[in-house]
Amino acid sequence: MSRQFTIVDGHRDHHPLFIGLVGPSSSGKTRSALRLAVGMQSVVGGEIVFINTEGKRGTMDLDLFKKKDGSPAIKHMAFDAPYASLDYLDAILQARASGAKTIVIDSLSHEHEQEGGMLDYQEQELTRMAGDDYRKRETMQMLAWGKPKAARRKLLTRGIMQTDVNIIACFRAKETSKPVKMDGKNKVIAMGFMPIAGDEFVFEMALSCLLLPGSNGYPTWHPENPGEKIAVKRPDHFVDIVRDGEQLTEEVGAKLARWATDRNARPATAPKEKSPIDQYAILLGEKLKAASVGEIDALTLWWAETGETRMALNIPPEREEK
Repeated sequence: MSRQFTIVDGHRDHHPLFIGLVGPSSSGKTRSALRLAVGMQSVVGGEIVFINTEGKRGTMDLDLFKKKDGSPAIKHMAFDAPYASLDYLDAILQARASGAKTIVIDSLSHEHEQEGGMLDYQEQELTRMAGDDYRKRETMQMLAWGKPKAARRKLLTRGIMQTDVNIIACFRAKETSKPVKMDGKNKVIAMGFMPIAGDEFVFEMALSCLLLPGSNGYPTWHPENPGEKIAVKRPDHFVDIVRDGEQLTEEVGAKLARWATDRNARPATAPKEKSPIDQYAILLGEKLKAASVGEIDALTLWWAETGETRMALNIPPEREEK
């Protein structure tokens, strides 16, 4: 017998949010995450549980948030090593069972690189499978990722994607670079600040905010470095909620929660179509960036081929010179 499916009128259901704040130390991640959580709580109710992997340093901002009666607005859960994926899953499920409707995790990067995290787990598996045999370890490298990856998938599905609570996760970021070969020479390209986390987390976020050093909770939405572009995710329906040049505040958290809970909330108005001259300017900018890393011949050829386009667009001479 073939499988039977149910077809109903399509609509957007209540949509718990998974939000990521990515940034290095002193970028305002923790306070911004707590401010967003307090704003969300004003809409969805329930408790806020702060899952803290940062020790006493992680509690520095908790006294800033009080209920009307003066009691703490945020519940605290201390989370020490090991930082295995399934330990994070247990922490999330216990926070939810305690009445949390909004969970803040600071930091989820520990799941990747700290004691008991993914890299540590894979090393333990490799040692279990191959011991100190160098050649065997080389052969078993990929197989040793099996259990760690399965544990992370369980955290993502059961703990984050299939839960009915909002989760705001902080991710540490480090400044990175990448060696590439151009014109037969090795060059190092700056990637910028990249999240210390598995790509799976970035892909699943509803919203990902990049906070650069000293940003004080003001996200950067249009980074130039290629690695930083990976850390930024702001769909159209959030453009009018988390605006350019605005700080992450309780008001922003409340707006995000209302969007997530209100079936009738409409996505932001689609961006206006760019004019032909602006489209040409964007393409020119891309060609100039490529030329700056060695693709000058491609720029020269493109420039020669688009002379008629520039004439048709009637670009002012002073703008063309720029």
